[in-house]
Amino acid sequence: MKRRGGEAISGAKLRYNDRTADMYVPLEEVRLEMIRMGKREREKLVGTTMFALLLILSVGIGTASADGPAWMRNSGWDLMDVGQGSAPELADLDDDGDYDLLLGNNDGLALGYENTGGASSPAWTRKTGWDVYADPGYGGTKVAFADLDNDGDYDLLLGEGPTGDISAHENTGSVSSPNWTRKSSWDSPTLQYPGAKPAIADLDGDGDYDLICGQAFMGDLFAYENTGGVSSPNWAKKSIWDPPSVGQGATPDFADLDGDGDYDLMIGKKDGGTTYAYENTGSASSPVWTREPEWDPPSVAAELSAKPALADLDGDSDYDLLLGTQLGVTYGFENTAPLPSPAIYVSETGWWYDGQQFNASSTPIQSAVNNATAGDTIIIKDGTYTENVEVETGSLTIRSENGSDHTTVQTAYGWIHVFMVTASNVNVSELTVTGTSWSRIAGVCIKDVSNCNISNNVATGNFFGIYLADNSSNCMVSNNLAYSNIRPGIVLHGAFNNIITNNTAYSNGGGGCSVSWRSHNNTLSNNTIYSGYVGIGNGQEAYNNIIRDNNIRGMSASGIRISYGTHNSSIFNNNFSSCSVGIEISEGFDNMIYNNKISNSENGTALIRSSGNRIYLNNFINNTDEVYSEDSTDNLWNSTEELHYTYNDTTFIDYLGNYWDGYDGDDGDGDGIGDTSFDMGYATDDRPLMKHFEEYHIIPPAFTPVDAVIALEIAVGRHPFNREVDADGDGVITSLDALMILQAAEGNIEIDE
Repeated sequence: MKRRGGEAISGAKLRYNDRTADMYVPLEEVRLEMIRMGKREREKLVGTTMFALLLILSVGIGTASADGPAWMRNSGWDLMDVGQGSAPELADLDDDGDYDLLLGNNDGLALGYENTGGASSPAWTRKTGWDVYADPGYGGTKVAFADLDNDGDYDLLLGEGPTGDISAHENTGSVSSPNWTRKSSWDSPTLQYPGAKPAIADLDGDGDYDLICGQAFMGDLFAYENTGGVSSPNWAKKSIWDPPSVGQGATPDFADLDGDGDYDLMIGKKDGGTTYAYENTGSASSPVWTREPEWDPPSVAAELSAKPALADLDGDSDYDLLLGTQLGVTYGFENTAPLPSPAIYVSETGWWYDGQQFNASSTPIQSAVNNATAGDTIIIKDGTYTENVEVETGSLTIRSENGSDHTTVQTAYGWIHVFMVTASNVNVSELTVTGTSWSRIAGVCIKDVSNCNISNNVATGNFFGIYLADNSSNCMVSNNLAYSNIRPGIVLHGAFNNIITNNTAYSNGGGGCSVSWRSHNNTLSNNTIYSGYVGIGNGQEAYNNIIRDNNIRGMSASGIRISYGTHNSSIFNNNFSSCSVGIEISEGFDNMIYNNKISNSENGTALIRSSGNRIYLNNFINNTDEVYSEDSTDNLWNSTEELHYTYNDTTFIDYLGNYWDGYDGDDGDGDGIGDTSFDMGYATDDRPLMKHFEEYHIIPPAFTPVDAVIALEIAVGRHPFNREVDADGDGVITSLDALMILQAAEGNIEIDE
């Protein structure tokens, strides 16, 4: 792929040695699939050629997450060969306001380098007076700096390579002229295996320094809490803080990479010279390490064994990076991510930039929005605010300070949305929004924009709770609570490529969620919906939507209603219970319905003037009537193709139908399929299952390069659904499946314009 002027090209062709598999897909469509792909899915491919290919296609070369670092090589910061096993650590050792350097190596020595360039342009000059030997000094030395005795200067820990020892050294010189004296009472416990690599930070917010130590030989990392205090450390094992193992060469370092006030983590490793980033998704007092591959720096594969050190090397207030390597070269990387603007705070009487002048206002949220610029964060303090807020500036974050329980925004005029967002890249979170009563007016309305995030809000007492309208796309609506609204809690109208996930909706007049008016390519997953009319409505020519892993119960009409021309949607892994109808298809066609549980309902399924729907591998349990059908034809009650599956530890190939608790037929050949059809009155299931569908384990088919083309075309809406190219077996086709298929394809992959 070529790159011009910092921009990724707008399209690419993936070409295989099998020339029949040529294809062209616009990159913006592949980017969408990268956005839709969850972290767990992305991590399946981390470190593989296919992940690198997807990353190039989705974000261009050298970009990174907007709320984390973006790494660019800066060869001016490099140090050439300093002896094998270069392991840098940075600190201001002479108190002149810039970062100096100690470099561990395989000789058991940490070499001193003074920064003679300055705080914004480092230049490394050898400083032998700062050298320190590890004890016993066998080699593979790694340094960690901190003020361990609270006297204002840097002390250090030295990890040993051939042993698991970590030796402590007190600075008995001064803040500007260090002298390292052995201090065995500060030593950490010896690790079981060789290769101790320490890193120090205050991980529990108690004012003293704690420790994480990598074990290079095995790749594990171990955490230790400092229970001795700020002036006399004592290291106590703290397993709950342990980062995940990354493989041999594990070398950690700490920094706050996303500016949220807690320590994040980078871990270098041996294989491929790669460095893994982990975001602290816990807190400043209780860390939880969550893999964040978008923060990873480039690998130094030719050199092996990346050893990271983080500090602000160019004086721009973010963390830059040095990567030491096994062959002795240390590489510099500048963090080029934009810095966040100062926060804007809002109270009930006015607004102000952090640390600046207070501005009185009777509509303080709107005033803050009007004065904000792209990239600003608006933090709303506790209280009740009566106003209608129009957001016309993009790339804003609007959130409460202490959560939706403490901050309510109620409409000043019931015929106007509480929040009306007409700009892209806006985040609205942790607010209670209420009071709109006019038809089609919402607590939060997103209109004709993209990449907005609506999360952790409470929407109650509105006509609609949350409303995505008029071509809104690539938005995330997550972890919201919508209840007691006049109509559905969450509504998509003419919206596409959005993700609606982990929301709870109950006691809404129209139901939980409505997807209508040609809304397409949306994913609704892991939502909990109860006590309403229709759980999820998918109608008015909506198409290619994915409805999965939702829990819907107690609906007076339908758990899900597919209606008025809705087609080519996939409904799977849902649980529908105690509804009038579990799954209703009214004038819907060519939809896939599988792996659902429908129970304790008056009708398991209702089909009205519908055709071409494929319904299989579902459980129908304890329903009064299993199926109601009216003027419906050509619906298929088993898989469209023969499936390879295991049942009772034996492999079979056959079509699979559904499980019906009222079926009483026999299974003479033990293949898990009844020998006679199940008669539903209006249709028959010719392959009824003897047990719940979970007892049938589907074996993925073998793949060819052409299958990758089909999978990617399905992912971007250019091909009908085909389960055969579901490479990871999760029931949905994304670009991840295409790339997994590519992994199995023979020959090289070329990328042409």
